[in-house]
Amino acid sequence: MKNPDGRRFYARCIVTRGDDGRWYADLTGPQGSGMLTSMSAANALAVIPEDVPAANPGDEIECIMLDWEHAP
Repeated sequence: MKNPDGRRFYARCIVTRGDDGRWYADLTGPQGSGMLTSMSAANALAVIPEDVPAANPGDEIECIMLDWEHAP
């Protein structure tokens, strides 16, 4: 996930627990403001701080959970 304009970015994602006991976040799809399907599928928001130009696979990131009830 790229953060080209230096603003805090909240990416819609699905957080699941892996077989190793760690938590993993996967994007729900396109992140445009008009993409409501990606929001309805999300159970969390991945926070990309303003001073981070990109979050890469394997990076540790903060997530804000939206739905703990249905988290695995």
